[in-house]
Amino acid sequence: MTGPEWTLDGFAPATEADWRALIDKDLKGQPFEKRLVTRADQGIQIQPLYTRASWTRASEREASAARGGSARVELDIRQRHEARDPAGVNAAVLDDLRQGATSIALRFDRAIRAGQGEGFGQEGAAIHDLEGLRAALDGVWLDGAVIALEAGAGAVAAAAAFGALLEDQGEGFEAAGIDLGVDPLGVLAEVGVLEAGLEGAVAQLAAAAAWASGRRGARAARVDAGVYHDAGADAAQELAFAVATGLFVLRGLCGAGLSVEQALGQIGFSLRVDSAFFMSMAKLRAFRILWARVGEACGAVGGRAHLSVEAGQRGLTRRDPHVNALRNTVAVFAAAVGGADAVISVAFDATLGEPGELGRRLARNTPIILERESHLGRVSDPAGGAWFIESLTDELAERAWGIFQHIEGLGGMDAALVGGQVAAWIEAVAEPRARAVASRSRPITGVSEFPNIHEVARPAPAEVAAIRDPRAGAAPCPAIDPRGGFEATIAAARVGTIGALQAALDGQGEALRIAPLPVRRDAEPFERLRDRGDAAAQSGAGRPRIFSANLGAAADYTARATFAANLLEAGGFEVIQGAGLDEPEAAGAALAQAGAEVAVICSSDAIYEVMGVEACAALARAGARVILLAGRPGGLEGPLRAAGLSGSLYLGCDALALLGGLWDHVEGREARG
Repeated sequence: MTGPEWTLDGFAPATEADWRALIDKDLKGQPFEKRLVTRADQGIQIQPLYTRASWTRASEREASAARGGSARVELDIRQRHEARDPAGVNAAVLDDLRQGATSIALRFDRAIRAGQGEGFGQEGAAIHDLEGLRAALDGVWLDGAVIALEAGAGAVAAAAAFGALLEDQGEGFEAAGIDLGVDPLGVLAEVGVLEAGLEGAVAQLAAAAAWASGRRGARAARVDAGVYHDAGADAAQELAFAVATGLFVLRGLCGAGLSVEQALGQIGFSLRVDSAFFMSMAKLRAFRILWARVGEACGAVGGRAHLSVEAGQRGLTRRDPHVNALRNTVAVFAAAVGGADAVISVAFDATLGEPGELGRRLARNTPIILERESHLGRVSDPAGGAWFIESLTDELAERAWGIFQHIEGLGGMDAALVGGQVAAWIEAVAEPRARAVASRSRPITGVSEFPNIHEVARPAPAEVAAIRDPRAGAAPCPAIDPRGGFEATIAAARVGTIGALQAALDGQGEALRIAPLPVRRDAEPFERLRDRGDAAAQSGAGRPRIFSANLGAAADYTARATFAANLLEAGGFEVIQGAGLDEPEAAGAALAQAGAEVAVICSSDAIYEVMGVEACAALARAGARVILLAGRPGGLEGPLRAAGLSGSLYLGCDALALLGGLWDHVEGREARG
């Protein structure tokens, strides 16, 4: 946007230098970079002010790519379905479509996704053959609803079963949208094995893509960057991995005979976002810039990658799961304004196993409200022109492009993944993130901050049964002629199971194995401590108690006592408040009455100077085995240590290590009797 600098009459235009002079005056010598500049995970510095001069995009072409084209008619509201049996899936699918969902993500069970054959509905739907798929989608108008398959390592066999289902609809039937979800490198990263090897997996994908390219609205490949996000990758890495994987697929499809335009039309992408709203929005816009560069380099004219977006697992919690509804709302909003084509709204209880009816309904209604009441789907790039968002988009895109070029220099995404560089890069950024979570400088509401110590936790889903291996007992699959194309695979899907069919396909190649990428949920270390607290509460021993020795008046101890209780309860401990202790000996007597052998001293620095050391000694004489101080001891550390102090807790301390040490002490003492 160009034009005059608008000002009020009588006031001269204010420059950035004028603003900076005022800020420097208010800071009174404190460093601007430390006080007002925020540093994001990607090393990007978030400035407190952005102006027209902050944004210098290279070309209008990239500005258009970030916008993602014209305004959408409506947002594709996609619901994931993972009920254990086909009948349960069918009931939920029909309900969601009646209540406003516009597409369905069908998640097969863990065994199918891992390429291990037929399972028993563990972490997904037990759809094992054409008849199971038919039962799951019975009554669904396939010409009107987009169906996205999530079958992981079994994607090609599941796609063949779906192809057979489409053929059964009658001559001339065309599906309005098919997303087969074949992602060889994603499977390798998540599962750690590609049974058919790279060459065989690409050949399977190419056959499916050749079949899908002849059908309206069908896509064979889905590059899912969620495996990298949930392993701990930062936004720039996730973008680079997605683009590099997309280029790997593009080369494979073109090498199999598809034109560049056909191949690009067969590739969709899936990205993750979280509650970092502006970074999430910028990430989606940056992705479009990056993929447009790839398309231009390949000589493609026009075109636009289909992008589905959802909240990543790593930011969701098992404790206080209702907060996930807020996290998901931020993610859905960022996805919509960032230009997602399809949004998967995640149920707040998805971390606890199969979502319940309430979780599924709230998840479905969140994007419906945003789309139909706020009309987000009818606006093209609402963030466009905002100097902060534009600058953030461009900087993120350039950082991701640098990583992408490095990947290409290594020989492509396949080489970087197999060679271990991808895992090493993720580890390098995941470790600082984990430290920030441990110190609570990256707080998690309901888990590391403001925990509900009396929450009744829903247990993690139990294993239902062992997984069967199709190579050891499932019905044999008929021979598949590789020259028959995907049609031969569809024919085999009519008489064999999905697991057996995928095993037969994979048996034509030599397996490639790597160490799979882990799933790192930020909240999990704290949740394990809470589990220990719950286990103790349900046992005869009871939940361990920590006595808060609050010295002086309420004005002296309230801030630190609240801080200490918040931190200690995040580890599953019960904190007993001993308020208004005016004498050191009173602290020892109150400890004995509370029945605790761990104490935390809470008050102001001034009170610590007066009676902190004596109170610590009194607590030790009364039987406290561990004594902590809320705040830094400063010059009193020597005398406090001599009086029995074990350690201190303060803003920025390693809360996870402190809490783990307390549990080791408590459980070790109980074991000793």
